[in-house]
Amino acid sequence: MEYQLKINEMLNELTSSFMGTVLKDELLKNHTYFKIGGPASILTVPENTEDLKCVLKLIKKYEIDYFVIGNGTNLLISDEGYKGIIVKIGDKFNKIERNGNKVTVGAGVLLSSLAKYLAKEELAGFEFASGIPGYLGGAVPMNAGAYGGEMKDVIRKVKCMDVDGNIHEF
Repeated sequence: MEYQLKINEMLNELTSSFMGTVLKDELLKNHTYFKIGGPASILTVPENTEDLKCVLKLIKKYEIDYFVIGNGTNLLISDEGYKGIIVKIGDKFNKIERNGNKVTVGAGVLLSSLAKYLAKEELAGFEFASGIPGYLGGAVPMNAGAYGGEMKDVIRKVKCMDVDGNIHEF
């Protein structure tokens, strides 16, 4: 099937089954820290995990390239854009839950917000991340760090979703 036809069919399916935001030919400069980047074929912003499963299922069905972003920091995108689907994990994934000295945090939580929360809760060890301008979801796989601290020092478990919508814990 021709690529543009795949994009159009996927777009039609998304608009009927997806609760989040779906934008065609959206300029990625509107979603990156450095304000650069041309259009994405489709940009999606899931509202919840069911939306995320939906878009991943369609990506697999139509065999379309995709890229997952968060706050768009530490990311350079060509002014030619991205021929594929951008899945933006936004602030709908910003849950923070404390259980004793353990905290469960969503991928869409800003590191600065998490650092403030943890300081307010008198939990130490995350101060290094207070000035890093990104979401936790991007910071973990790149092992973001500053001032001698890194994500690997404070993360105990990570849950993530594969392209089939299955949740894995590492």
